[in-house]
Amino acid sequence: MRPVEPRTSLLGLLAFFPLFWGCVTGVPSGFLLTEDNYASVREQVLPEQSELAWMQIPWRPSFHEGVAEAQVQGKPVLLWVMNGHPLGCT
Repeated sequence: MRPVEPRTSLLGLLAFFPLFWGCVTGVPSGFLLTEDNYASVREQVLPEQSELAWMQIPWRPSFHEGVAEAQVQGKPVLLWVMNGHPLGCT
C-alpha cells in the first residue's frame, strides 16, 4: 500500500470542507432567511398532522401510574428502554 502524501490529504480535506460544513451546520451555503422565503421555510420545518399522531396517545407521567392503570383494565404494558442519546447522537 502506498503512503498518502500530506499535501494530497490536505487538498482532499479542503475540497470536502464546504460540503462537510453544510452537513454540520444544517444550513446550505449562501442561505439567508428573509421575509420573502420565511413562509416557505416555516412550512418545511413545521410537522404535518400525520407526524403529530403520537400526541393523541394518552401517555402516563410515570411508569408506576401506567402499570396501575393497566392492571385495573387488564391490559399489558410496554416498557421501551434505550441506552444512549435519545436522538442517536452518540
